Amino acid sequence: MSVKNYAEVLIDGKVYTLGGVEEEHYLQKVASFINETSAQLKRQEGFTKQSTEYQSVMLQLNLADAYFKSQELVTALERQKNDMEKEAYSLKHELVTLQMQAESAAHEKAVADQKLMDEKERALEELRQLKEELKQTKEALEQNQQEQSGVVEQLQKELAEVKETSDRELTETRELAERELKEAQELSDRRLEEIQESADRKLEEIRESAEGRLEEAQNETAQLKSELDQSKDELVKAQEELEQAKRDQTQSQDDSNRLKEQNSRLKSQIEQLRAVQASAGALNPMNHFNSHR
Repeated sequence: MSVKNYAEVLIDGKVYTLGGVEEEHYLQKVASFINETSAQLKRQEGFTKQSTEYQSVMLQLNLADAYFKSQELVTALERQKNDMEKEAYSLKHELVTLQMQAESAAHEKAVADQKLMDEKERALEELRQLKEELKQTKEALEQNQQEQSGVVEQLQKELAEVKETSDRELTETRELAERELKEAQELSDRRLEEIQESADRKLEEIRESAEGRLEEAQNETAQLKSELDQSKDELVKAQEELEQAKRDQTQSQDDSNRLKEQNSRLKSQIEQLRAVQASAGALNPMNHFNSHR
């Protein structure tokens, strides 16, 4: 159970003791707000000449106006907060899209690497086939060497040329494949690095913007909520004071009516006493004699 605090506050020149679970400085702020509102009204021309009931009603209207304006401001801030949350969701969706693009680029790189590997394997397979063909040709030449010695020399020469041509073509093919693989690797790495850097920058900007806006919205919401609670408490206090003022006014009116009745009865008694005195004077012989002398 919360501990109830009490504090003496000055409201409209009178000292009141307020009690509540709030701290003393909060109760003082409530009283100060009522005093400021009352002072603003009193500075208006002709306000102090109005009746106490009129002044109380105007004070309540001003407090109610401040309360509803605070509510409207809180509603606007909540709407702004919802808009910011929607924007944050949109930014997150954009981030997911960027991540998907990065994954797609990585997949493309993997496909390109696989394609280069396949081409390299095909080139190696062709080289093996050429070597196998050369081997078979050499074996055939060796078998027929004794029968066709002259042909053998020619074939050996042609074989050397074929081998040289094959080696040269194989070397060129290997170098071309390696260059294309290297270029594709460098291009893919640069593309992936650019996408990653862009995604990192975008993510950092989104995170910083969202965190800043969210913190501002939270601070403003907390402040407005505090002010709204303060306005509610002030309005309740003002209503209680108005009820007390009405009760005091009713009591004063009853006291005035009782005094009027007492005054009327005293007047009636005085008139009766005067009538009795006058009647007694007319019947007193001494008075008659003195009057005659």
